[in-house]
Amino acid sequence: MPIPITFHIGMPKTGTSALQNCISDAERDDALSALFYPKTGRRIGDPPTSLKIAHHDIATALRDGPDAAGLQAELLAEIGRAPVSGNGSQALISSEGFTNMVGAEAVATLLEFFAPFRRDHPFKAIMVVREFASFFESMYLQSARFGNRRSDFEGDLETRSRWLEKFATGLHILQDELGDELVIIWRRPGFDIIEFFERELGLGQGALSSRRDRLPKTATPPLKLQTALTFVEQLNDRHGLNLTRNELVQLSQQSPLFLDDTPRYTLYSEGAFDRYRVLFHDIFSGHGFDEYADVSQSQSPDDLPSVTLDIDLLGPSDIEILRAVDARSSGQ
Repeated sequence: MPIPITFHIGMPKTGTSALQNCISDAERDDALSALFYPKTGRRIGDPPTSLKIAHHDIATALRDGPDAAGLQAELLAEIGRAPVSGNGSQALISSEGFTNMVGAEAVATLLEFFAPFRRDHPFKAIMVVREFASFFESMYLQSARFGNRRSDFEGDLETRSRWLEKFATGLHILQDELGDELVIIWRRPGFDIIEFFERELGLGQGALSSRRDRLPKTATPPLKLQTALTFVEQLNDRHGLNLTRNELVQLSQQSPLFLDDTPRYTLYSEGAFDRYRVLFHDIFSGHGFDEYADVSQSQSPDDLPSVTLDIDLLGPSDIEILRAVDARSSGQ
């Protein structure tokens, strides 16, 4: 009898990495007795020497094209070899990268990829949707600290707002095509993705959530650290340093790098968050997703200091701290 397959297709910043880390941790301990977590799309190296925590290679191949059919066939074959009992009672494929395929132009490719799994197995796709005004801010800060900032925050919001219209269109198409095979979770305060998947997959209470204490910390950095990570190349050029992002992150995990740092802040100017929240609500309601109204009632960050990311947020004393870090790392 074919085993059930669940595709967890995002979205980012909804606890996906925490879930995947818990599953991967359980996998290393051989504690996934009720779950088959395929290796296809997770292998590292040729020949493989280790496994990624999630099936990001499948999502990337779908977005980029040429390898998707091969990975589809490999995944079907691997799941077909899974034992019906034991650790093969059901299969889970997880990557927030699938969110990139839930768009007006791309969703047909995603549905084509799903087709043989839907034909040959009991099938389900799960998408967790969060409030987008705070999501876009979080994504911008993440891109910036990895050196991928392409515009200021306002410009990024305009681009992402256009993307959101395509996403809502694609999600509507996906819902129409999959029907009950698509589960959309509208994430509200208190939603716990790890406990949800424990229940959804029938893994038993604590099977994954008991592993939380092993998770890496992924909180948004305080303001000065965020600024240093965003502008590390410019700081190196301006002050003759040789810092790296990994070095700054590792040091900050041991102890705060800047003692007077601002822990919480927002990139939204006064009132802008609410304007975008209304805009994004209107986009979803225009596609028939009235459930987004509850998700969009997140707390406005107007009580937080509003900032613009700028290299000059780091003053002379902060630069001296970075000089000391640089000297220590270079052995001077």
